[in-house]
Order: sequence, then structure tokens, then C-alpha cells
Amino acid sequence: MKKVLISVLILCLISVTLLTINTATAQPPEEIRAIIGFKGSPDTSLVRTHSWKINREYRTISAIACSLPKQAFSALKNSPLIAYVEEDYQVYALDPELDNSWGVKRIGAGAVHDQANTGAGVKVAIIDTGIDYNHPELQANYKSGYDFVNKDSDPIDDNGHGTHCAGIVAAMENGAGVVGVAPAASLFAVKVLDSKGSGYVSDVAAGIDWSITNGMQVISMSLGSSSDSTLLHQACDRAYAAGIVIVAAAGNSGQSRWGSTVIYPAKYSSVIAVGATDSNDVRASWSSTGPELELAAPGVYIYSTYLGSAYATMSGTSMACPHVTGTAALVLNSNEANWKSKGYTNGDGAWSNIEVRTVLDNTADDLGAAGKDNLYGYGLVDADEAALGPPLEKDSTYSPQAITITRGTVTTGDFNFLKNDDSTYLAIKSARVNSFTQTIDWYSTTKIAESPSTVTNLKITYDGKYSASQTQKLYIYNFASGSWQQIDSRTISTKDTTITWSTASPRNYISAQNEIRLRVYASGRSSFTCYADFTAYTIKYAA
Repeated sequence: MKKVLISVLILCLISVTLLTINTATAQPPEEIRAIIGFKGSPDTSLVRTHSWKINREYRTISAIACSLPKQAFSALKNSPLIAYVEEDYQVYALDPELDNSWGVKRIGAGAVHDQANTGAGVKVAIIDTGIDYNHPELQANYKSGYDFVNKDSDPIDDNGHGTHCAGIVAAMENGAGVVGVAPAASLFAVKVLDSKGSGYVSDVAAGIDWSITNGMQVISMSLGSSSDSTLLHQACDRAYAAGIVIVAAAGNSGQSRWGSTVIYPAKYSSVIAVGATDSNDVRASWSSTGPELELAAPGVYIYSTYLGSAYATMSGTSMACPHVTGTAALVLNSNEANWKSKGYTNGDGAWSNIEVRTVLDNTADDLGAAGKDNLYGYGLVDADEAALGPPLEKDSTYSPQAITITRGTVTTGDFNFLKNDDSTYLAIKSARVNSFTQTIDWYSTTKIAESPSTVTNLKITYDGKYSASQTQKLYIYNFASGSWQQIDSRTISTKDTTITWSTASPRNYISAQNEIRLRVYASGRSSFTCYADFTAYTIKYAA
């Protein structure tokens, strides 16, 4: 009863406000499209009492999209029943250009197809301008959808953008035209953009709402806006909570040295934001950047399906997004237990959207600065590794093949003395630096036979002692930065001490010529000798 009374009071307040304005101006009030979010269940009477037009209702979100007088928009914000009121702004398909195609091959999707994984049966919602479901490349994979622009069940594309994106995801593997990343995935067209490639955020949220209630597994959105929306944020979070993998284009706003140019909905934490790269794996200059960027994918001169059974070439993060969408479909159609050993999944055989996202991020080919960065995210999506599982790995252990003395003098042995843990020592006597300091500084070097690009782990083992206790520092050479990087520091006595160090990101520590270097450094006030017993470089590499 209390809720009803409050609602009536609010309606009266709005009515009085409108009456005053209308009497004063003698003109119909200016009308705007708005979204009303409720703290409880949506109250349609609030809208219907004033004969405002309801544009959209939702099944999973407590909100109503409507058209109402501008003055009422402000008045509603004071209601204790209403969580938020925001403008129903327009969103747009992202800018396209034309030339040639190469993306599906670049991310390794063909190798996945060869292993009989084509994403069959995975339900993918293309939230866009619709799909030309009569296109011979898409006809067999198209299942159904909805048109939120024209409010009917015929989401035919009248722009071309959605059809182009759909082809990147799931164009059939039929020996002609093009092939999609997941050529047997089930396509669902969710039309929220009109023939000009624009639409309202309320319709995008409705498309996400539809995707939840219709059991979609992946949502692909090559659209967005620089404006935030509570409704859209809620819709994405609800879809993510429902277990859906959500992928969106990061935007075509170029690099930002400060802050972020990633657009919404890609900017939300529940969404995988995708930037664009060219055929040289270089970020497109117009591809948006920022800490929210999660993955990169081919997005320059992408050839795909178009209206009227035709094909077209386009560029944009719009084209990068469906490459990741298709890869997610391939992952969902693969064996979840393959990744248990890496800790990316729990091995129960059922994929969660969090597990899919973890695999996509951890298998991406690192580009730009080491690790996640604002230009490439975790790197270029890698379909074959993500969907086929971790490659078989082998171990190789190498002994030093040379030593270089920077300070000190070898009194016994050479690099061959470091091959075995056998108390046969390479002895290096300290050198005087000044009247107060004695120092030894030397490094061992080896070359591996395997390609550095296949190495997944590097472990270094060093064993030695001193004639008297010394503070010893170990360094590994970082070829990326061109400098020595300290990996250990401790006091070593007159007894052999074994030290190990490892990294799962060995790329920076192996040169283009396959070389690895370990440096040993110690200093003291009086003369001393370093007795090095054993050094080993152990690598894991993809067989």
C-alpha cells in the first residue's frame, strides 16, 4: 500500500509540473526518448497514466524505455521508486573501409577446422543491423532472431554491416567465397540498428535481454557509443551472470596516451573489448586504446559476406570483434578438460564463460610491450591454441658453452667444469677495484637448438660456494631491454648452495640467435675466490 501511495504522489507531482509548463507555453512539450530504471519491479502505470509511449520492456532488467516530455525526465529523477533516469541515446555501427581478406587464416582457425572443430551448434547472437539470411554462405547456419527496430521476427539486414560480421563468425566452409572462424556455429540475428547503421541503446539492451532468455552462448556487438548507460551496463552484467561470453568492438577512436578511448559496451568489465590489427600484427592507428582493451584481432581489409549474396571488404574494430566471437565458439566446442593442467579450467567438461575468457586471454599471442598493455590487451587472439588446447611440451637442458670474465681471474677450470654437479670447480679469483674493494664479475653463455618462439618456460640452476662468505648476486640478460636483470641476491658461505630461478615468460631472455646468459657477481673488502660447481639452463618448449 505504501508503494502505491508513493507512486500516486509522484504521478501527481509530474502532472502538476506538466500542467504548469503547458499553460505557460501553450505549446506541446518537447518529447525525448528515455530509460527509466526501477528499484523494484517495473511500474508501467507510471508511464501509461500520462499516456507516454512505451518503446521497450525487458524480461531480465527492471527498466522501461519510453518517450516522454523533457520536463518529466527531470521530475522523475526525484522519485524514491526510481533507480535512474537516462536518455535513450543512439549507438552506431563502427566505420568500414574496403580491400582484401586474410583474418581467419591469420588467427589459425583453419588448423582447428582440420581437427573437426567448426563450432557446430554453438549459439551466437549477432547484435547489429540484422543478417542477410538468404546469403548462400549464411543460410544453413542462420537459425532465427528478432528485429527490435521494426518490432517483428524478421531481422533481415538492410545495411550490410551485420551480414559482414556474421560472415566473419560463421560463413560456411563450402569451397567457395569465404569461410568463417566457426563455420558451423548457429547464427541468431538480433537487429538493433537501422538501415543507416544507427539505433538506440534501449534496443541494444533489449537485444541482450533477448539473448539471455533465448539461451545464447556468445554475444557479438560491433557497435557502441562514447556515452555510458546504466541500462546497457546492467544488461551486459546480467548476460555475463547468465554465463554468456560477451564480445564487443573497442572502437575506432585512435590512441590515447592518457585515459581510455574504448567505447561502451566494450568498456564494461563483463565484456571482452577487441582492438584491430593489420596483416603485419600491428595495431591499426584508428583502433581504440586503454586499460579495458582485452584482445586484438584482424580488423584491416577484411573480406566477408554482404547483402544480396555479395561480398565486401571492410576495416574497423567491428571486423576484429567477430574474429574473437568465432574463436569463443570454437573454444566452447572443444574439450574443457584440455586446460585443467594449466589451471585455466576446473576440468569438469562444461565450459563457463569465465573459463572461455581465461583461455582466450592466456593463449593470445603477446604483441607490443610484454604482458597486457593498453594498445593490444593480452595480444592477438590465437584460435588454434585456444581451441585445440596446450601443445605437447618437451624438456631440454643445456650446459654453458662459454664463459666471459668481466672482473677476476680463472685459476682452475673452464666452462666444461660447470656441466656436472660433481664438486669439480671453476675457480675465479677476485680482482681489485680500489684499495677497499675486491670483485668477481663473470657470465656463462649457452645457445639452445629450439626456436625461441616455441619456448614456454625457462629455468636456470646455479650451484657454487666461496672461499669466505660473500654476498652474491645473480643476473639474467634481458635482450628486450638490453640490460642485466637481477634474479637473486643472498650470502653464500664456504658450502655449496644451489639456487634456481624460472619464468613462464622467457621471450625476453632468449636472443634472436637463441642465446641465454647468466651473470655471477660478488664483492668484498679482501681477496676471495668464487668456486662455481654447476650451471644448467632447462627449457620447456612446444614440440
